Amino acid sequence: MLDSPIIEVAIGLVVLFFVLASGASAVVEIISAATRKRARDLEAEILSLVGDSETFEALKETSVFEALIGRNKKFPSYVSARSFASAVEEMRRVTELCDWPESRTTPLLKRLDGLVHHFGDDISARRAGLERWFDETMARLGGTYKRWTLVWLFLIGLVLAVGVNASATQVAANLWSDPAAREAVADSASDRVSEGTTESDASKDESLADAASNLRNQLEDALLPIGWTESNRPESVGGWIVQVAGWLITAAMVTLGAPFWFGLLTKVVSLRATGAKPLVAAEDPLSATTATTASLATDVTAAITATAATAATRETGATAAQPTALEPAAPPAPADPAEPTDPTPPAD
Repeated sequence: MLDSPIIEVAIGLVVLFFVLASGASAVVEIISAATRKRARDLEAEILSLVGDSETFEALKETSVFEALIGRNKKFPSYVSARSFASAVEEMRRVTELCDWPESRTTPLLKRLDGLVHHFGDDISARRAGLERWFDETMARLGGTYKRWTLVWLFLIGLVLAVGVNASATQVAANLWSDPAAREAVADSASDRVSEGTTESDASKDESLADAASNLRNQLEDALLPIGWTESNRPESVGGWIVQVAGWLITAAMVTLGAPFWFGLLTKVVSLRATGAKPLVAAEDPLSATTATTASLATDVTAAITATAATAATRETGATAAQPTALEPAAPPAPADPAEPTDPTPPAD
């Protein structure tokens, strides 16, 4: 077990950010549902795709959108690309969009005209083109909604940080100076991870009162040293500056979301429980495996070098022994006069 104060302080801060991010996410979902944010943004985006209200109303009258809208007559929060393409094809057959006068030029008519020009009567290819066009538009809409969510997460996180006095700097200082509180928070975090709860139950709340109650319970279970107690109140201007900076840090960390902080919490708690993961033998510079590998590499290098040197030496010797074109070949040695040149004996 790695009972490092730094690890335990980190666990406390991660727990704080996770709990507040869960509560802030629940509040954002409640606001989004109450204002029908997704449905309103989707309706406005599809209206901009279609181009005018008359075409948009014709699109909503198709059987595809009637099934999506349902009896409550409220625009859906999600529409798939396949449903959009099917609705456009149905509307095109009913209203004959391609026969409309050129004065009614809309983004949808331009897109359909281009698809008909490229693919002709190939309905599958036209539908694929519409689906790609719709998905690209929804990707931009998703980015807009994400930015809206981040702004609200920051604002709600700041309100929560001030409301419960959850200054990241103050919490870190309190945990560092109080070993008992630090260990209690770390043990509570270990219990939370062992339960396998991937996110706070606050995400299932249907009212702000439920979200507030759940957040209070989560903070009490975490045993964090927060709140407007006498010891947590700054006593100087410098102390207040540090406190406000801690609130801003907490709000910024909340925007990362509860799933991110729970995943990090799992890793940090595992590190505290088991210690640092040892290096594998191949990565440990002091292991016999590394030494053997290095020795083998040295031997292989030396063998390659020796082989190359031997081959170079042989090639040099062969080159020196072979006469070159510029040097005449040596004449044959003269015959010895003491020895007869004709081996045939003289006749008697």
